[in-house]
Amino acid sequence: MQYSRFSALFLSASLGLLSVSCTSGDGISTSSGDGGSGGGGAGGGGGVASPTESLDDIDLDADLDGDRIVDVPDTVDPLFTKLFTRYTAVETSAGRIHLLAQPGVSDAKITRSRSILKQLVSPVAGSPEGANKDDVVAAMVNRGALAALFTDTASIDPNDQDIADLLAAVGASSVALPADHIVLEGSPEYMAALPAEDNSFGVLAALVHRTGLVPARASFASQLDGHAASAITNGLFTPRAGTPAAENTGVFLTALMDVHSGVFGHDPSGDGIARGAAGTLEAIDRGSLEMALPQASKWIDDFFGTNHTFEAILPESFTGNFDCLRRQSTPYSARSQHLRNVRMTGTNSGEIFGAPFDSILTGNSGNNNLKGRRGYDTIDGGDGFDTAVFSGPLSDYRVEVLPDRVIVEDVLGGHEQLDTLFGIERLQFTDGGFNL
Repeated sequence: MQYSRFSALFLSASLGLLSVSCTSGDGISTSSGDGGSGGGGAGGGGGVASPTESLDDIDLDADLDGDRIVDVPDTVDPLFTKLFTRYTAVETSAGRIHLLAQPGVSDAKITRSRSILKQLVSPVAGSPEGANKDDVVAAMVNRGALAALFTDTASIDPNDQDIADLLAAVGASSVALPADHIVLEGSPEYMAALPAEDNSFGVLAALVHRTGLVPARASFASQLDGHAASAITNGLFTPRAGTPAAENTGVFLTALMDVHSGVFGHDPSGDGIARGAAGTLEAIDRGSLEMALPQASKWIDDFFGTNHTFEAILPESFTGNFDCLRRQSTPYSARSQHLRNVRMTGTNSGEIFGAPFDSILTGNSGNNNLKGRRGYDTIDGGDGFDTAVFSGPLSDYRVEVLPDRVIVEDVLGGHEQLDTLFGIERLQFTDGGFNL
């Protein structure tokens, strides 16, 4: 695959990214008179207004489907109407973090990108750096942070005048993510023996770092510069060919997050090395990342957390079993093992088996089998005839049937712990089951 190169002001990485260079200092336009950033709900301090300010007034309530994804109106800056047709945002108390999408980017991919970005800027309970992210979010809003979702990689052409104009105006506060590098949970590309490379977490984390962490927490952000330099010096990370030194931290973070989210956990190269869009990293999953780069791994965990809290929405076409327990026989489980919240859509019958921690599993209108495994789980079968599946015999559990829900508690503590069930018609144990 061929990737575009932008000018020195913008980082293409291997994805044609818009400016994910994460250098501190003057790598980001922050002053009121720089003619660059300063958009968003927090204002820019009286300098030249950012074009992203025109996005703040888009009425997300106009979406009658409730997805809060709307057509881009003609009233916004022509920089955007020339390239994008759909708009949504991560809505925060400080203002909006923007997402724009080109034609051909499905609402499902827009929703997933927004959900991941929301997760990345949401508090992480008990985390040293992530428990409160208000300052980071405010910095992103102040700079008019923007995730631009392109139809595909080929659509990101810096020789196109409209894209060149966009880069010149908002490149310092934007990233680009092509839809062919957004892989939906439960899609054929996700479930394949060799799952497609997904760069959503890496690219969107780079946006958070560049427009939020660098200006709001310079000391913490600069630690990543050191981790990147050390990894490169020690041969543990090799940026993609042609990456300027100033962009090393950006591509390093992208590579880290791709590995952290499980993209290479199935070891596609067969040698324990992640060869991705951002470069080559001597780790393929969180375990090997912690061993190879313990400080960088801790940096990720300290701010972004561990398990994914966004809702993974399986496509309507999905059938079969979606398993969140890591198994070598299911390569996609290298990614799904980190999911806490999974929902089925459509009418096809299917199964969701959760990970061994607190999870939320939601069925569709088909007949579903849902299994929470260990943790305090909430399971909602939805319509249809749905079965909650348990890992032990009935004698190991206490079942309490209430008017609006069913509580199933593992009294021995060796199986599921406690599940709260809604819309469930049958309980299935290893020695039999019964209808409710």
